[in-house]
Amino acid sequence: MKISFIVPAYNAEKTISRCLSSILNQTYKNIEIIVIDDGSIDSTYDICQSFSKEDRRIKLLTQNNLGASSARNKGIEIATGEYVQFVDADDYINVKTVEVLVENLNKRFVDIIFFGFKLVKDSGVFKEHLLINRLYKDPKEAMVYLIRQNMFGFTCNKLIRRSILTENEVKFRTDISLFEDQFFYFECFKYISSVETVSDTLYHYCLNDSSLSLKYRADRFAMCEMMFKYMSNYFTSYNLSPTDSKNLLEQYCKRSIKNCLYELAVSQSNTILQAHNIVDGWTKSIIWDTAKRSKQNSSYSEVIFLFLIKHFPKLIYLIYKIRY
Repeated sequence: MKISFIVPAYNAEKTISRCLSSILNQTYKNIEIIVIDDGSIDSTYDICQSFSKEDRRIKLLTQNNLGASSARNKGIEIATGEYVQFVDADDYINVKTVEVLVENLNKRFVDIIFFGFKLVKDSGVFKEHLLINRLYKDPKEAMVYLIRQNMFGFTCNKLIRRSILTENEVKFRTDISLFEDQFFYFECFKYISSVETVSDTLYHYCLNDSSLSLKYRADRFAMCEMMFKYMSNYFTSYNLSPTDSKNLLEQYCKRSIKNCLYELAVSQSNTILQAHNIVDGWTKSIIWDTAKRSKQNSSYSEVIFLFLIKHFPKLIYLIYKIRY
């Protein structure tokens, strides 16, 4: 069984060697590595070329700076493995990643396997995202579990059967720069019939210091609304139960508000007054309204959060600002 790795790379000269070495050093050897240099202006291409000369399993392509989604789509087009995994050039994988996943596939062939990952800062691992060991013959049940665990939309913690992508022309959207990974996997699940989750943490998602100081994106909340509407329609067409659909959408809205508040709070590009006006605009959205009506989580912190967004939306921004 051959596994294809697809690695988009843009100005990754500081990390691409670590990334490629972690894939080349896999204990399971029947792999190919497709690297798409996305118009880098540093030495990324030269480093990748050096690797490709030493190991024929590497296929090196280059394109103009069209973005990671375009690069991944190109990788899918030329991949020849039965299964595909995406790896970002900043990250790296466990040396036994493929061995563990192929062992599971040898026991039972499934369309997609999800696995855990570690968030890593320069100082070391600071958070693990874990899953349980389970086989799902009903993809709906798997989807509900994975979204609840906030593990559904990440690009790189999955191994997917390549034919699912090629036979159904599933591609990453290139017209957006947020949520393209979530759109991609929602589309995949239209054609998936079996899912497995494994408890192993096989992927290292790396954050450097600059990753923690986010620049506020004025379109983020609007993109969250677009994603909410897509999910709402998708859950209906996918015949998800009304209860699961309601709970997942409420959870999504609360996460979206928290993420947007965090990004706004750590940004230095807005005054307090400007930020208050931004939050005031958010309170009129379907995202905010849906979150306010949520009653599914009665934890103490969640009760406080819901109380604040209902009655003191500007105060919650100040709390985030002080905290972060």
